[in-house]
Amino acid sequence: MKCSRCQHENPPGSAFCLECGGRLAPAYASCGAELPPVTNGIWSQHDVYEIWLEEFEGAYAEGGFFKLMGHPQVIGCPSRMRIVERLIRHMLGKKDVWFAVPIEVACRA
Repeated sequence: MKCSRCQHENPPGSAFCLECGGRLAPAYASCGAELPPVTNGIWSQHDVYEIWLEEFEGAYAEGGFFKLMGHPQVIGCPSRMRIVERLIRHMLGKKDVWFAVPIEVACRA
């Protein structure tokens, strides 16, 4: 991982730069794109919806699998549940979308 501050190349998975001590941005394992920095773990409702929507659209475009995991500290408030409902309505508007629980996916594989 290259530090954006000093350009030092750090070992994969490093949280901090070994040269300057700066915080390294984590990356998506599948494509290497940097994740946006999160200072307090709370994102706006709009940001959350856009992230989930883009994840779904990417998986849909590639004929892939989209999984939404809702951690209680993230999903356990009414505004986030409204976002889930909005996302599901969007997904239902697509063709060939299948909603399943994990055991159904495992049995179909």
